[in-house]
Amino acid sequence: MADNLDLLSSKFVFENTMQYSLSIRHQPDGYSFSVKDDNGIVVAVKHLVSEKNYIPDNDPLLNLNFNKVTYIESGAFALIPVSLFSPEHAKIFMPLEKDKLSISNIRHCSIPDNILMDNSLITFVSNDKQLPQQIKSRLSKDLNTEFSHDALLLIKMAAMIDEHSFVLCELMAGKLIVLAVNNAKISAITSYSVNTELDMLYYVMEMYRVLNFNPEQVKLFISGELTLFPFRNIVKDFVRFHDVITPKNISDDISLPNPEYFSLISYCD
Repeated sequence: MADNLDLLSSKFVFENTMQYSLSIRHQPDGYSFSVKDDNGIVVAVKHLVSEKNYIPDNDPLLNLNFNKVTYIESGAFALIPVSLFSPEHAKIFMPLEKDKLSISNIRHCSIPDNILMDNSLITFVSNDKQLPQQIKSRLSKDLNTEFSHDALLLIKMAAMIDEHSFVLCELMAGKLIVLAVNNAKISAITSYSVNTELDMLYYVMEMYRVLNFNPEQVKLFISGELTLFPFRNIVKDFVRFHDVITPKNISDDISLPNPEYFSLISYCD
């Protein structure tokens, strides 16, 4: 992102009596912010071009009543579901027409909250950063790093796949979990709330892009509710090899891989 970006959902109002959570992520050219309401809905996204370690304290977005503030120096990314914004805002993030979809034009804004990642690889802000005082006083290192039941199931499925590098995705109750294995080690696990098949496609292809996977070579496995959608008819135009894997293929006595199987990474834009 080269320019300032300021997007507000139609659901968002500058109301100091409401409780919001704030995520701040350091970017190479400044900072990105995301604000969630009490229902976990992203209501505001902002990218601010600024000098390193400096966040101006006169931004109205930073003067809301935050009950939680998380700062990530570098690391995880996440995409914003297109449904969170008005149609004109959504087009900034996703080319909605199928003929415009490609790996090369995938763009995203950074939201670190909903990443399932090893917190030992995430660096949090220290007190010497030049943060506004009201933000610093609410700073929290609390980040959800526990794998959900579905994520653990996906890891078990990954351990059964005889491929050196692949992407595995599962849809359960409107949540898409994407797991990537690179050189026989888990490289990333991310979780997204999705509404459309284009959302699903976008997030899966973003994993290919970030890990520099060749969609002509790296296989995609799909599971869960994805197998009931015509998702395969869309993704086949972008990933050459894909297959279905189901939990019933997993023996009950299969345990999680040894710790050395995990090599979770943090990545930047």
